[in-house]
Amino acid sequence: MGYIYEKVTYNENLPAKILMQDKPGRRCNTSLHWHKEIELVYMIKGCLHIRTNGLESTIEDGEFYICNSEEIHITYVDNMSANYTYLVLLLSYDELKKYCIELDQYSFQVNREELAYEQVRQQILELVSLCRSKDPYVAIEEKVCLLKIYHILLSSCAVPKEQHTPVKKIKNTMHAKEIIQYISEHYKEKITLQDAAKVAGFSAQYFSKYFRKLTEMGFVQYLQYVRAEHGIQDMLNRDLTVTDTAYENGFTNVKSFITTCKRIYGLTPTQYKKEMKRKRVCNH
Repeated sequence: MGYIYEKVTYNENLPAKILMQDKPGRRCNTSLHWHKEIELVYMIKGCLHIRTNGLESTIEDGEFYICNSEEIHITYVDNMSANYTYLVLLLSYDELKKYCIELDQYSFQVNREELAYEQVRQQILELVSLCRSKDPYVAIEEKVCLLKIYHILLSSCAVPKEQHTPVKKIKNTMHAKEIIQYISEHYKEKITLQDAAKVAGFSAQYFSKYFRKLTEMGFVQYLQYVRAEHGIQDMLNRDLTVTDTAYENGFTNVKSFITTCKRIYGLTPTQYKKEMKRKRVCNH
């Protein structure tokens, strides 16, 4: 999971990364991040909330959303224990630019009421089906679907950036990226709302409102979320104790780490670690 700029590794022989996700809600929440790729997420089972540059939308079964290149976004769900199934497509920006040299001037806008939305949806459905294929040459068919999506986006969904995103919103996004990077680099330290506000050049009062509008969380709540995400990964990958994990990732005490994990995942750190180890064993 990326907290700042996320670098994407593509599927072999494809100009995109295709990810079929089937997991409990506690593993569907992401932190603020962005990447060069255009992201499409198609919901197969469940309800997913997305905030893109501070604007919220929701997708349910049979619907998808699009996130443009380098747009800051975050996803979350309501039910931590329910299972969610969805397909994630990360489309190569460089591949699209081969066909449209002026791509930097455009964003993609896909409205559910328009024909292009259904055309893209049909190609995604085909990709969902291909993900289950055992054909050793399935990548050829997947590439056909991806190129069709590229064609639909370029021919029917491209709009000038100033029409899609107001200039004021773009400037605010740059501040957000500075703040996200600051949190990523200093989450293990004792940092305050005032510290982050200074990075953005805002007053503490304005920054508090700005950050909540962007994330639907207060600054302290988001900071604890980032610490918990890193902490959980440390417990899984480095086999640290709950106490060591808490202090290594910026929590002032163990109780704060446990409380934060229960709020985010519905489980204590120890319970979450046991569940993940059990799933790994079942998948082998």
